Amino acid sequence: MLVDYEDSADEDSGNEQPKKDSPTLNPKLCVTSDDSPSLISLPHSNFPEIETSLPDLPVSTTTTTLTRKRERPELNLNPKRYISKRERQEALNAQPPLLEEVITKENEDWLLQPPNKLRQRFKKKRINFRLPQGLSTYFRGHTAGVNCIRWSPPYGHLLASSSMDHTIRIWDPFRSKETVQTLQGHTAAVKDIRWNWDGTQLLSGSFDKTVQLTDVETGTCVHKYQHSEFINALNYHPREGNLFLSGGFRSGITSWDTRTHSLVSEYKGMFGQVQSLEFINKGKQFLSSSDITKRNSTDKVIIVWDLESRVILSNQVYQEAYTCPCLKEHPFANNFVAQSNGNYIAIFSTSSPYKLNKRKRFEGHQVSGYHINCDISGDGQFVATGSAEGQVYVYDWYSSNIARVLKGHSLVCMDVAFHPLLPTTLASCSWDG
Repeated sequence: MLVDYEDSADEDSGNEQPKKDSPTLNPKLCVTSDDSPSLISLPHSNFPEIETSLPDLPVSTTTTTLTRKRERPELNLNPKRYISKRERQEALNAQPPLLEEVITKENEDWLLQPPNKLRQRFKKKRINFRLPQGLSTYFRGHTAGVNCIRWSPPYGHLLASSSMDHTIRIWDPFRSKETVQTLQGHTAAVKDIRWNWDGTQLLSGSFDKTVQLTDVETGTCVHKYQHSEFINALNYHPREGNLFLSGGFRSGITSWDTRTHSLVSEYKGMFGQVQSLEFINKGKQFLSSSDITKRNSTDKVIIVWDLESRVILSNQVYQEAYTCPCLKEHPFANNFVAQSNGNYIAIFSTSSPYKLNKRKRFEGHQVSGYHINCDISGDGQFVATGSAEGQVYVYDWYSSNIARVLKGHSLVCMDVAFHPLLPTTLASCSWDG
């Protein structure tokens, strides 16, 4: 598994440390032994009293190599009098050093705590993505080909991978760089996985005819959704976190509610094996692509559905006789892309009549009939895809030219995923495990 990012060695220790030579201020830290929050006090006659409380954090006596630093508390200056800029800066410089919390498996939420670097990135309103420079980290652990990978929302501090070896692995790319959880609830190949909104649960579809909802922290199965056929595609609703779609092998698409674990709707049709599912237009509609092998059946390759009425809005989207194994909506533009077995990525409009852009497409990589996925960066500037030759191709959205080709796999590269926060991080998976 390949993870490309520019500042891989940058860890939480990059935060600024306060000045040590403070002749006038003598900060003290009072830590209580009970569960009440700690209190920091900076008394001085020339400065206002500064008090702030630190949030409760789990305490453990076991030490380990995985550590992170607690965030600096915000200053709560006395609003009764005017405080000059010089006084504010001196008060900030006089704060005590940041406390280090030891993260261990005995802590209840150790797996769900992101590094401080990702917390700071999350506060930024807009992130400009840049091209990855080369191979940074290589993960091995699966005993068979890897089908797909997904970054955990909202920070992206964990990476999930599903494999033909019947397992799902959760990786920690920024601290231990190892597998931190292995989910073994399926008895057949795991085809697709999806994180829920807060990154605490993972949805997985398998060839054992089940969709499994798993708690990531404990590794226990929350519920299994039984189906009558192989599961090939999954997707969560972008605005209703309890609703997800599952695409089967023959009989159609179903929607489920994770609160009641019940079937909500069925979208029937003779359109073959579902390859991909993607919501568009704020979740009011969704797209499905199918694997069609019959003659004169190009009207069922890509179908636009209305979510509530279960009516087909259009089946005349893609008229070429190629299967589309992956669909992705652009984060800002009124478009979606479709990976085509014609060895290119086509661009369509998300507004009716969902026209194909005949003047622009991304071509240069080989698909060769494999179920190769693609992804779009968070700012919409780049489109990345795997290839049959094992390379990762990155295209510029505006010029449609190849911006970079990344080498790192010996077999087919099946999936790629841009990191949601780090601008130069891209993950890929392959059938080489």
